[in-house]
Amino acid sequence: MHRISFWLVFIFCLSAANGNAGALGRVLARGAVRGLARSAERSAVRSTERQAVRRATGIQRKDLWNHIHTPTRPLPTPRTVYRYTSPRQVRRELHSGIAPESHMTATAPAGRPPSPATAVKKYGLPNAPRVRETVQLPRGFPVRHNKVPGGRQGIGEITSPRTVPRTAIKKVTPLR
Repeated sequence: MHRISFWLVFIFCLSAANGNAGALGRVLARGAVRGLARSAERSAVRSTERQAVRRATGIQRKDLWNHIHTPTRPLPTPRTVYRYTSPRQVRRELHSGIAPESHMTATAPAGRPPSPATAVKKYGLPNAPRVRETVQLPRGFPVRHNKVPGGRQGIGEITSPRTVPRTAIKKVTPLR
């Protein structure tokens, strides 16, 4: 409290002694406005970051709930699906197969692949993919059917508790 009153008295004395008191007041006001603007900007950025973290945590929680509570069912017929990922991950999967609980699309619609940004929005991916794998799942392969948490409404996904064999990966397409 004493420090604040000391500085207030000091500034008052400077402004009274100085013939240019109005200029000092304007400088102080300008500095205060800048400080408030910076503070508000930082606060907005922190708030946005917190919201993004909460959203990501909620998506992960929903995805984990789906994995635990959705029963595994065998595919009645062979099914072609896509998996969006990175080139490094594709090299690993071509060597040892797709790991259990990995996400794949529910269907493989015909046509050219979407852009990485569109794939992120549609399928709720955490990172922009650079390639799309075409995977042929055999008849009787155990899978879980769910909706994509964090993606576009109504879009489905498939996960499996088993490793998808590397021979099931039929094609790798780069995304543009």
